[in-house]
Amino acid sequence: MKRFLLLILFASVIRLLVFPYTSITNEGDSVSRILISWDWLENPTFITHGGWGPLHFYLIAGALWLWFDPVHSPALLHIFISIITAIPLWAFVRREWGETAALFVSAAYLFYPLSFRLGFLPTSEIPVLFFVASAMYFLSVARAEEKSSHAILAGLSMTFAASLRIEPWTLIPLFAILLWGKWKLLGLYLISAAVFPIFWMIGNLQHGLDPVAHLTIVRDWQLKVEGINEGLNAQEVVRRLIYFPATIFFGLTPPLAVFCFTGMFWAWKDKTKRAWSIPFLVLLPVFMVRTAQGLGTTQARFSLLLGLLLLPFSAVAINRIKEKQWAPMIAVFTILAMIPLSYSRVVLYRLAGPLFPNPFPADLEAIPKIDRQTKELARLVQVNSKRNNGGLLIDFFGKGFYPWKDTNYVALMSHVHPSRLFFMPGGRHQKLDRKSLSKFLWKHPTGTLLRSDESRHIRLVELSNGSLVRIDGFEKPLLLRRIASVKTMTLYDYRVSN
Repeated sequence: MKRFLLLILFASVIRLLVFPYTSITNEGDSVSRILISWDWLENPTFITHGGWGPLHFYLIAGALWLWFDPVHSPALLHIFISIITAIPLWAFVRREWGETAALFVSAAYLFYPLSFRLGFLPTSEIPVLFFVASAMYFLSVARAEEKSSHAILAGLSMTFAASLRIEPWTLIPLFAILLWGKWKLLGLYLISAAVFPIFWMIGNLQHGLDPVAHLTIVRDWQLKVEGINEGLNAQEVVRRLIYFPATIFFGLTPPLAVFCFTGMFWAWKDKTKRAWSIPFLVLLPVFMVRTAQGLGTTQARFSLLLGLLLLPFSAVAINRIKEKQWAPMIAVFTILAMIPLSYSRVVLYRLAGPLFPNPFPADLEAIPKIDRQTKELARLVQVNSKRNNGGLLIDFFGKGFYPWKDTNYVALMSHVHPSRLFFMPGGRHQKLDRKSLSKFLWKHPTGTLLRSDESRHIRLVELSNGSLVRIDGFEKPLLLRRIASVKTMTLYDYRVSN
């Protein structure tokens, strides 16, 4: 126990030392969640329906209420949650595989590069891991000691997880297999686990939505808005199929991944432990197939839950070698190598160049970063928005593997209230909401405009006495005063003409 507490303290210190050097809004979704939570905090209501589950908004709003800083307080909250997740994980592995293995698995989790990275970002995956790890511990106790209270606590942990993301909905019946044959415990677990899913489906139906609206929204966005399956070929299908296996293998880092997979192989031979591998073995193909169909997205953070389910099996491998004289050296090397190995893609890119087919998935680096130009753009927008105190109209300008993060980063770093923000559409076939745009511009007739040279909806007109823009769907032109340019982006003061 003492060694584990020292490990927690060490991991906390490392995160706090790294914290000032991170770009803590390096995720488009995390920025969207902060803005929604900010707005909710000022107009709190009981959320009963929608796509995204409500618990994450409550958590972020709570952090903003304690310390109102939309950039730093949500990040510190998630650092805290990511660290305390090691506690139920350690308790679970200690019950199933012993003290030494639990210490190794906890250290591996705390320095798992993807978990380390996302711990700085307000993404819903981090609190999901806490509740899933808690459910695993409570299920372990309920299974071994047949305690009804722990079956209920396992179910409640999963209902909280389900109120954050949709993946735990699939995990609920997979965890139920662990209590198969213990019918009373199984019933108590399923009833308590189903509380939020039933509540949410009823709420969605009452508001005319699909009961599993999140799946519908993702499907429509991927297929209709982004057109992700347009021009689909066999090579792309294969790339999608191998994405999550590759992200898990390189995300955990190869040495630890070898421990995990060999440990799972050995655990399968033990009938008392075999059931713990079923959630991972079922969920991984589900992720792969949905991604190949275009119904899921290739983002590294979505592999984090799979990583958590796989990670405990490294305990089995550690137990098989722990009597060897060289075992401590191998274990320490595996942990110490994790953060450096997370930069394999970056190293290969710099050595071989951008044209070399890089096998390492993107966004696995332990420390989230934003490029220098985007940071400079954010600084200029923040200064100008504070000066003119009007609206902030942002053209979509992201590129790369996850283009939304740059646009949303600039928006959040401006510290502009959500009511004063308007984002131009960025999806391939996403239409401009002209009614909302008109309402925004009449409410904020002056402000800041960030326009891309490749803008789809904002047409620049150069006049002898200055510039103006015409925006599709808005009847009046906007008079401009240029402030600065950064690469393909130009910052203006705007004023709706009379």
